[in-house]
Amino acid sequence: MQDEVVFDAKLPCLSLMLQWIRSKLRPLALSSSDKNKLELVAEEILVNIIHYAYQDKEGKIEIVWIQKPSLVYLVFKDFGTPFNPLLHEKPPIKSLSIDSKEVGGLGIFFMKNLIDKIDYRYENSANILTISKKIA
Repeated sequence: MQDEVVFDAKLPCLSLMLQWIRSKLRPLALSSSDKNKLELVAEEILVNIIHYAYQDKEGKIEIVWIQKPSLVYLVFKDFGTPFNPLLHEKPPIKSLSIDSKEVGGLGIFFMKNLIDKIDYRYENSANILTISKKIA
């Protein structure tokens, strides 16, 4: 099963994007904890696209839902500035105080710990970030 939707890359559209994702997650044979993790990762990705992809220009976000018998994929596509977030992962440095730490870069680290797989590719002038989670 595959479904696709397109939204304006604007913060007021975020709740609609998350509602659409929740509607897809609802019938899955996943624990509510795993559903929450997928939604949290999706929100992190969407907020970053909204804030950074188009650099104050108008733009769109395409979200594709692909469901297979034992796997679900969420694909996020934008046509903004090319950016591979996987190249900017920063593992947390536990020895630093919260005030000493740099802002940013931890999102990918946390996302990788909440889902099974994350991939990035740049194709046909689009950033394409795909996350996947095994389902029962």
